[in-house]
Amino acid sequence: MCRDEVKAEVRKELEGEVKAEVRKELEGEVKAEVKKELEGEVRAEISKETEYLTTIRLLIKNVIKKVKKGKSLSIIASELEEDETAIKYIYEAVLASAPEYNEEAILKALKKADN
Repeated sequence: MCRDEVKAEVRKELEGEVKAEVRKELEGEVKAEVKKELEGEVRAEISKETEYLTTIRLLIKNVIKKVKKGKSLSIIASELEEDETAIKYIYEAVLASAPEYNEEAILKALKKADN
């Protein structure tokens, strides 16, 4: 074998190794980027869900207070400045939970009704 043939053979082997190494490095970089993007998306989803649950819990508490005072759905909606249809399910869940008015049970009932 002449020197040029050996050189070409070694070059071909090294090319394969270098390509594999570069591919591995790129995969690692891409995985890190995708992971970072997904973490951001998950954080945003959790933040939205937390905000939603906080709002629902506050509505539940307010509806419970007003139901205990014997107020109707239309009066509660008016006082809370909410659309009657928007709080109807909360109102019904609160009534169904009487007299305990367990907020967690009401929240679970709302989640179950939502599915």
